Amino acid sequence: MIHIGLCDDDKASLKIISTYLQKFMNEFEKEVRITLFTNGEEIIRYLDEEKRLDIAFLDIDMAGKNGIQTAYELKKRNRQLIIAFLTGHAEYALEAFEVEAAGYLVKPVNERKLKRLLVKSLKEAAAEQSRMKLSSLTVTDENIKKKIQQNKILYIEKNRNQSLIYTTEHIYCVYESMKSLAEKVDEFLWQINQGLIVNCSYIIKIEKGKVWLKNGLDYTIGRRYLKEVKGKYFDMTKTQD
Repeated sequence: MIHIGLCDDDKASLKIISTYLQKFMNEFEKEVRITLFTNGEEIIRYLDEEKRLDIAFLDIDMAGKNGIQTAYELKKRNRQLIIAFLTGHAEYALEAFEVEAAGYLVKPVNERKLKRLLVKSLKEAAAEQSRMKLSSLTVTDENIKKKIQQNKILYIEKNRNQSLIYTTEHIYCVYESMKSLAEKVDEFLWQINQGLIVNCSYIIKIEKGKVWLKNGLDYTIGRRYLKEVKGKYFDMTKTQD
């Protein structure tokens, strides 16, 4: 199933665009869940709680956080999220593409152009999912060799002479060093100190030398890792000065 978030403070626009999207997805014979939001704070909170959106269509001119600010916050939480803008303001196009938007349509939205943008967004979402699913990590847990999809790993924590691998489905206890695991995992899993490796999409923020995770925990970034982690995080979020 594809999860789409549609955020616009104009309820008439929400109704029209959601109807179009549902129509197109029916034509494509794809199962879809479309969730509607009337401001940026709502969709950000939803992603924090539900932890699942594949595509987000955002208006730009909204009360509170505008669409650009909302996009930055969403990307901090899920760098694989595909974002597109539907707005009445053509002058924001350059800023929109700074968050690597899949597209930018000016209202009133043309049905044909919206369909084309949806197709592009679906292809980009599928590419992201395929890329994340390509690699697995082979570990020995309870004397059995098991393969873990790396995109399902939330974080890996050192526990004495063991390493605990926390995933979306299970906690694996392995007798393997953090150094060994750090050499095997993909680039989206960052080592932040000698005892912790974190999936960067599970990070809410980095502040005052700490990473804050979606489970509410925070961890100090080791001195030797601080510059690299902060640099990666800046590149990922592209936070504006």
